[in-house]
Amino acid sequence: MITNPFILNLSRQFQDTAKITILIYWLLLSGCAGAIVHKQSGVITSDPSGAYASAQETGISGRSNVKCGYTPCNIEMKAGALTNWVIKVEKNGYISQQWIVPRELEDISRHFVLEKSPYLLLIEKARTEMAQDQKNYITNKIFLKTLNRLLAECEKVLESPRMNAGLFAVEANALYQEIKLEFPEYILTNLMKYVTLLVTECDRVVKNETAESVVNIKLLLIEIRGAVGL
Repeated sequence: MITNPFILNLSRQFQDTAKITILIYWLLLSGCAGAIVHKQSGVITSDPSGAYASAQETGISGRSNVKCGYTPCNIEMKAGALTNWVIKVEKNGYISQQWIVPRELEDISRHFVLEKSPYLLLIEKARTEMAQDQKNYITNKIFLKTLNRLLAECEKVLESPRMNAGLFAVEANALYQEIKLEFPEYILTNLMKYVTLLVTECDRVVKNETAESVVNIKLLLIEIRGAVGL
C-alpha cells in the first residue's frame, strides 16, 4: 500500500486529468460542444436543372444521410464537431459532382455546373450521324426485321443473369454477322457503325466490364430504334 503523500498527490492529479480528458472527448463525440455544432442550410441548384442532390456525413461519428431532392432544392443539416458533410449531385448523362462542405459555413447554397458524360456525347453524335443516312435503310423490311432481332438479344443481355447473358451475346453476334453478309451495302453506314459498337458493348458486359457498357447499351438501343423507327 502506497503511503507516500507526494506519490498519492500525483496519483490523484493523474486521475483528475484523465477524467477531464474523457469528459471533453465525450462532449465532442456526442455533439454537445455548442460552440462547434451549428445548423447549415441553403439551396442547391444545377445546370442543367433536375439533378438529384443528396448529402452524406463523413468523419469519426458520421453516419447520417440527407436527401435534398431534384434541383433546385432546399437542404438543411447540422455540422458536427468531428464530421463533414459531402453534397453530391447526379443526373443521367452527366458527370456527377460532389462538394465537401466547410464546417464553419452556415449558408451552404451552391450552384453545380454539370458536364456531359462521354456516354451522352456519344449518343448525340450517333443520333446526328444515323439521321444522315436514314433514307438508305428505312424501307428495307427484311433488314429492319433482322436488326430488330439483334436489338432484342442485346436487351436480353442486360436483363439476364450473367451466366445466361453470354448466350444472348453470342446470338447478337450471330445476327450481326448475318446482317453484314446479307446486307453488305449497309456495312459502311453510320447506323452499322453504332450497331457494331452495341454488339461490342454486349461482349464487355459478359466479361463483367459492366458499369460503362450497361449505360452505353441502354442509350444505343434507344437511339438505334429511334433512327430506324422500331
